[in-house]
Amino acid sequence: MSKEFFKQSWAKYTALVLSLGLSTWLGSHFSYLHGDEIAKRWTATLQPTLVLVSPKDSHFCPALSKNNAIQVRLEEDYSEVKGRMEHHLEVLRYFYANYFRAVVMGSLLGAIAGICLFYIANKGWTNANNFVVVVFVFATVAGVFFLSYINVFREQENIADNKTLYLTYVALGNRLLTYCATGTTDDVPQLSPDKETRKFDEQMAAANNIAIGFDYTKLADYKSVLKTEPTGAPRQRAPATEKQTTRK
Repeated sequence: MSKEFFKQSWAKYTALVLSLGLSTWLGSHFSYLHGDEIAKRWTATLQPTLVLVSPKDSHFCPALSKNNAIQVRLEEDYSEVKGRMEHHLEVLRYFYANYFRAVVMGSLLGAIAGICLFYIANKGWTNANNFVVVVFVFATVAGVFFLSYINVFREQENIADNKTLYLTYVALGNRLLTYCATGTTDDVPQLSPDKETRKFDEQMAAANNIAIGFDYTKLADYKSVLKTEPTGAPRQRAPATEKQTTRK
């Protein structure tokens, strides 16, 4: 491209907006990756070692060796519990990474918008540099966009719900393996193996949920965000006038 192309105002503004967009995308991408890495590191040591079943092993309930059908059913329950645990942990990590990205990007863009606004407030909209105004508008809209993620995708609620479900299945998996190892539970009186198996099914059914929610009513209103009263040069303070008072 020739130098004359970049001397045109619209070309300069287009290049500026594209640069801002690319920088924001890169920041968003790396913020998500960093948040996901933090979530993996924090949850790595919290995952239970429910590895009593391997492809070569079957009938892992020695206490129930006399009832082959119940053994098979508990193996199926065990596999399903592990699958649900992994599902909720993965969803928890995903929403945490998105939440981390929204907070980081919203805070960073908000700081940039604040600096630009401070400059514009001192210069006035008419006298302010147009490039600073473009950066201010972009940072404001992009910051609101990222912060709206938190409410639109109900990230805090989804994180809490999936955390609860994950821990519920961890407890259920541990209880199931303990029952398979000992043939007993904390129930008084002890339930028969078939009733205990049904109880596991009932507990799994009670916890069965796909904890992913959205709320489109929380979409940001960009018109209100950018609704300002444009002014020219900074307003001059009106000269003080003496108040005339009359006595009755």
